[in-house]
Amino acid sequence: MAKSDFIPARDAEFLLWHDNLKTQAQTLGATLGITTADLTGLSGDNTVLHEVMGALADIEARAAQATAEKNLARKAAEQRVRTLAKRLKLHAAYNVGFGDQLRIEGIEDTTNLAASKPRLAGRPSRTALSNWPLTSPNPMG
Repeated sequence: MAKSDFIPARDAEFLLWHDNLKTQAQTLGATLGITTADLTGLSGDNTVLHEVMGALADIEARAAQATAEKNLARKAAEQRVRTLAKRLKLHAAYNVGFGDQLRIEGIEDTTNLAASKPRLAGRPSRTALSNWPLTSPNPMG
């Protein structure tokens, strides 16, 4: 049976794996013919990996914080706007024209459900009905 790839797919696991490889390569270098150039390459790669993955973690944390702050700011702004819109709509001088100008009138749903004719498609499935808990032997009633 074929072996799986020895290089971990996830970044955090890869970084730990690479740390171990660098350390073990230094220890076993002469025994396995690992050259100074090999060790220099491993060490350089390891330094770069730590730098970029550390920077990425910082950016992801800042992005998560910025997203949370944006969500709070938006929620507060929406609440304030909804309160203002409600007050304006109750004002004696308000009309739909002003609402349209301020863009505080929602789009009217003109769907006539009584006249709509949805197109439904399907096919019978013995499997779907066999797992359905029926209280009646007739699946339709």
